[in-house]
Amino acid sequence: DGDLNMNGTGSIAGTATGTINVTGNLNVDGTGNTIGRSTINVTDTTIVTGTIDFNSATGAKTFIGLVSISGGGAWTNSANSAFTLQGGFENNGTTFSSGSSTYTFNTNDQNISGSSSITFDGTVAITGAVTVTNYADVTLAGNLTGSVAGSTWLNETNSTLNVGAAILTTGTLT
Repeated sequence: DGDLNMNGTGSIAGTATGTINVTGNLNVDGTGNTIGRSTINVTDTTIVTGTIDFNSATGAKTFIGLVSISGGGAWTNSANSAFTLQGGFENNGTTFSSGSSTYTFNTNDQNISGSSSITFDGTVAITGAVTVTNYADVTLAGNLTGSVAGSTWLNETNSTLNVGAAILTTGTLT
């Protein structure tokens, strides 16, 4: 219950896949923080002002609140974990290394924003009748997919979307 603070060289790891439910914020400060073999569910905002590396693809990674990479923050997905986002994504940090996995936006309409560019090296999936509104400079190396006709990617004024593969064979691009 409550917040989880990772203040430098914090590690969630093990040989079995456990489940971590953070009912508050996940605050990542300092360098050397890792999340390994685990299922993690974060209810509120994830705030990365330090560094975090997801170093195991085992276990689901679900972020119900906003994921915000701030200032000198760095997000690295060295193991190519898949992520589920339900509260949006903001990158004002120095590093976002997505890995080649899938980032799924589902459950709620969400925003992608931030002053730093965002590159997803894998697939971005919109699941359900969800609108993802882009306010940033986003590059997708993989596909942009939708699961139903109501799956929508909306580019706002002054935003950029570059896609290196298929774009919403199901869904709408505005």
